[in-house]
Amino acid sequence: MNSSAWERHLITTILAHPELQTWCGHLDVRLPELREIQKVAGFKSSDEVLEIGCGNGLGSAFFSKIVRSIVASDLPAVDHSAHAIGLEKTRRLFELAEVDNGRIEGCSAQQLPFPDASFDAVLSLCVLEHMPDKLACLQECRRVLRPGGRLIAAVPAAGWSLFYTLGFYHDFALRL
Repeated sequence: MNSSAWERHLITTILAHPELQTWCGHLDVRLPELREIQKVAGFKSSDEVLEIGCGNGLGSAFFSKIVRSIVASDLPAVDHSAHAIGLEKTRRLFELAEVDNGRIEGCSAQQLPFPDASFDAVLSLCVLEHMPDKLACLQECRRVLRPGGRLIAAVPAAGWSLFYTLGFYHDFALRL
């Protein structure tokens, strides 16, 4: 399945199971970001990729058909103080979308349970700003990267705080 067909498959899967979205309209915000990252990330079909802070697993699922393998990692349980939603949505998305080259790992990005030089790329999508110890996280990312590997990190712009707050209350009102 090519990447366009895979993207349509993911969209269809998530729209059929709206509980997989982190918030109402999640796809509308995240898909354009993922498409841009795909353009600049330089992923190869031989790449082994780690995503830290995977949330609902959309990023890992999206890139899974481009790379050899992907590990979606996040804190294993819901922890609102750490902005963690647990891994149940990721498991469900991988199952429903039939992500066959992905694995899910419960762990902190500040203490990754992987050997040195395990991955060609580490993906961090709106995660670093939530890390209590950003330096430890970045050191761990560097440690698990192979020589010549790359860290692909996206962090929200300053205006994101306003957008997120407005989106939260809109989503909250819809759920009422």
